[in-house]
Amino acid sequence: RDLGRSLKQHAAHEAGHHLMMIEDTKKLVARWNARRSPSLDAEELLGQPLSPGVLRYRELHEDVVGGESPFGQLAIEFEIENLSVVHGARFLQHCARRLGGDVVAGLSFLEEHVALDVGHTKFNARELGKLLQAHPGFLEALAAAGSAALQAYAQFLADCGVRARERTQGPA
Repeated sequence: RDLGRSLKQHAAHEAGHHLMMIEDTKKLVARWNARRSPSLDAEELLGQPLSPGVLRYRELHEDVVGGESPFGQLAIEFEIENLSVVHGARFLQHCARRLGGDVVAGLSFLEEHVALDVGHTKFNARELGKLLQAHPGFLEALAAAGSAALQAYAQFLADCGVRARERTQGPA
């Protein structure tokens, strides 16, 4: 019950974060258009169909929460939030080095998650430990959910690379 309450509370914290991503997109597109060509259109980018990786990630959440092992949601959150903890700060630094410090103004979503996800990841790790201590048989389902989340996220990042190349260089 406490875990369910905590997951609901976490979902409430995530509400509205898509608005940050929309604003970041607009800032990054304006920055791109001021420096490079071809020109991009933020509304067009935001309105494009969901990529296979996004669809896969959404389907994973729906399958896990609606399936036999809804506790797998905890493993999904742990793995995805841990990405920003482990790689986020270095990625932001890399972006600033390669693209100029002003690019960070368009990365507010990532900046916030680098800060917030430290606490979320610690919480998720504690909850996973308690869950596995009480139910060691859940390990396989948790590992499968966490692994599937990382695979879907990797596909999403690859999708982003493909779309970026198509928009800026034309089809391969």
